[in-house]
Amino acid sequence: MIALVLPLTTVSRTSSFRLGQVPALDGLRAVSILAVLIHHWSLIADSPLLPWGSLGVDIFFVVSGFLITSLLVEEYSATSTTSLKRFYVRRALRLLPALFLAVLVVGAVALIIGPTLLGLTPLRFASLFYFTNWVRAYEPWPLWVFSHFWSLAIEEQFYVAWPLALVALLRSRLRPRSIIYIVIGFALFSASLRSLMYASGVPINRIFHGSDTRADGLLFGCALSLVLHWIPEALHNERAIRKAGQAGVILLVAMMQIGTEEFIYYAGFTLAALSAAAIIVRVVQLQPPRFLTHPAALWIGRRSYGLYIWHWPAFYMTRLALGKGWLTVTIGMILSFVVAGLSYRLIELPFLRRKARYS
Repeated sequence: MIALVLPLTTVSRTSSFRLGQVPALDGLRAVSILAVLIHHWSLIADSPLLPWGSLGVDIFFVVSGFLITSLLVEEYSATSTTSLKRFYVRRALRLLPALFLAVLVVGAVALIIGPTLLGLTPLRFASLFYFTNWVRAYEPWPLWVFSHFWSLAIEEQFYVAWPLALVALLRSRLRPRSIIYIVIGFALFSASLRSLMYASGVPINRIFHGSDTRADGLLFGCALSLVLHWIPEALHNERAIRKAGQAGVILLVAMMQIGTEEFIYYAGFTLAALSAAAIIVRVVQLQPPRFLTHPAALWIGRRSYGLYIWHWPAFYMTRLALGKGWLTVTIGMILSFVVAGLSYRLIELPFLRRKARYS
């Protein structure tokens, strides 16, 4: 769904395309987090819904790659340079305050009810420094209440590596088309490595949590941003964009509900990433679907980071306190929204205002 055959003309790295504020991307984040919440909610209740709702994480990956690349490319286009210092400060102000608050709160609860109940020890706390995915990949110890931080670790590793790689590519003498093909090539390499490892019988935990085997979603998002900025004529057919966006929605819903493990590991993760990319093109190029701009979707999307951080501790601790069942997970869901709302208002927003100074 991302154009792999691009015009053969030499294209300037400056672009008239500017992403700006796209509220519907918050709506897409809402869809992503709701899929993850429903998936985990049903796991705690021992009554699976959306067996592959975890594909919501892959939507997050594509959105992240797309947005981060857009910010970097537009800064480079406007100033002929990119300030990595400003970039990393902005990322820290956005990500760290809410994460540290969650760690402090869960740590305080652990001191009250006993660290072993939450699976917390100093070594497990150490895994929070953005390598949780590799801890889960090889499972030297269970992470329990922080087990969902694996995807945050992959994104943070991407935030460290990708700006450096992109700056090097921008400063090279490569044509824009060549840079795009390189990024797509690495995305396809990641997808191929995942399929090869699955076919070879490599443990699922290693494949699911490895940065190398889950990089394709992030990189497809990066490639999409580069195409829109440098070769927008490759994605200008309104009818095709509309149809691709609709197909993306249908594919994502179908895979989340009826996908099989074999299909997901051979093709599903890649199809989910390409489906998310197709939806993003629809959102930024045409009028987005109404459900993505509904006030409730925008509210949830803007708090999606906090919801992701807080939902699993909330689910896990309510289950410890109340046992299994739908009532337990419903209380956990309500608690997740309440705490995420407070975190956004009291912690995230003040730091977002500081982040704006580094734009």
